[in-house]
Amino acid sequence: MSDPLLVQDRLQILSQTTDATGPGIIHLLTIDATAGKVTSEVEVLRMFADSTLPAHLCLATVDDDRIFFSVSGTVACCDAYGQCVWVRQQSWTPTVYDTMRRIRAWQPPLIHDEVVFVSQPGIDGVDCLERSSGRILWSRMLTGLKRIVGLTGDQLLVERRDGLESLAAEDGSSQWQYRTTSLMDAVLASSLTDLEPPAGAVPADPAKPVEPARPWILATRWRQLPKNIMEARLVWLDRETGEAVAEQQSCQLGGDLERTLITEQLHG
Repeated sequence: MSDPLLVQDRLQILSQTTDATGPGIIHLLTIDATAGKVTSEVEVLRMFADSTLPAHLCLATVDDDRIFFSVSGTVACCDAYGQCVWVRQQSWTPTVYDTMRRIRAWQPPLIHDEVVFVSQPGIDGVDCLERSSGRILWSRMLTGLKRIVGLTGDQLLVERRDGLESLAAEDGSSQWQYRTTSLMDAVLASSLTDLEPPAGAVPADPAKPVEPARPWILATRWRQLPKNIMEARLVWLDRETGEAVAEQQSCQLGGDLERTLITEQLHG
């Protein structure tokens, strides 16, 4: 049901059992890492009745001694011993009926300081929850939501069917949108090094030269060329406005920037 989890040196996994008479039951299993045997199994919670439908994929994030997970419209937190700390049911369309299911990302809750950002297939929006209690701090409906890209400073980046959008992490209000239907998966929003456009990058608007001191978001998009050739391109976005300021063919990248992208995506 979930990937293996390492919680304070304990190898654990979330599993689910079902029967014909009621909703599924989520258990926390502790596994002997040497022998591969289950050493303990604890019931965490009983799912809501509509979760008996298929497509039970549990996405979990470990933070200190807490496990935060989402599955079938449910978001919950438990400790390393399987004690449920809190549980919340989201307004959820079962995955089999979700018209966006083929392009919507499966991703675990995103933890930052004392808040939890969560979205999952079947939900057209993002919820921001209090880490300790699960209390909802804000909720934002986003039609055509595909995934949460990540957090950079006070901005929560999300990808929608028609491009990128920046939300204020504090209250979920929209800050800007970068509209494109050709966005690719790779987006680098938080960099350890300076990601200014290289000298060969072409300004998106020739009347607005690139300002070197601005903070950037580096996105990727594809462009259709003749003879059905697809070209991948890098696009530098102004982090404050979402405006595309420069772009370049990805195959023309220099060594330093190329290594930065590879290193940061691996260690993310």
